[in-house]
Amino acid sequence: MILVSDEKKYTWAKGETYALKNNSDNVEYNGKYIIIYCTGKKSKNDPTGKIVYMKICESLPNKIDKEFLNNCEYICTKIDWYENRFYPLDYKKSITQIVEERSKKTYYPDDNGILYIYETLLAIRPSNKDFLENLIYLGNFELDPPQKEFIPWESVNIHWIFNFELSPKTFSNNIIGQYENNNLKKSKMFDKTYSKEQRKKAKEAFEYNYEIEKKRKMFLELLKSKKNR
Repeated sequence: MILVSDEKKYTWAKGETYALKNNSDNVEYNGKYIIIYCTGKKSKNDPTGKIVYMKICESLPNKIDKEFLNNCEYICTKIDWYENRFYPLDYKKSITQIVEERSKKTYYPDDNGILYIYETLLAIRPSNKDFLENLIYLGNFELDPPQKEFIPWESVNIHWIFNFELSPKTFSNNIIGQYENNNLKKSKMFDKTYSKEQRKKAKEAFEYNYEIEKKRKMFLELLKSKKNR
């Protein structure tokens, strides 16, 4: 384990793996480490951002290897309803086309209809020195991905941590909060009554897109007919 050099701080290549000692306000997690694993993927919404996975561990052994890291628990940084699985929409295509194409993917909702998202976008800037200088470089690894993971169609739908949130304490509070809500299922989304109500609303909202599309087509056809007169 070595402190992150300036060169590696700003590279964040695929497989690069870092650790940050938890500094959250939740004392229960004192002494634990948040592992940051780089996917090598970039966001179209923020080209300078880094898409990463997070893990949590009790402590760091002297020898860091793939087996140890694979055994660390992945942190689910966002959850969403199964009914929202086709978002965001591509308005260059019809709703029918989108549903047909995206239905080919396998989804793994739980009993509450919840999909688990593990990818996180870190909007890192060179000015985030306090965060970067507290990272510990663990090495470059090829780790097993999260099981039954939902990867949204666009990175805009994953969890974002903006550059102004990248101090060790703010970052730790953010990630530990997600761990408590999602991994430990403390979010109200896991309440049976609440999930039933919200899934119904989400389904109705998505189905309304068909009505919007129908009205848009009618409007465009009307404009076309007026031009041809």
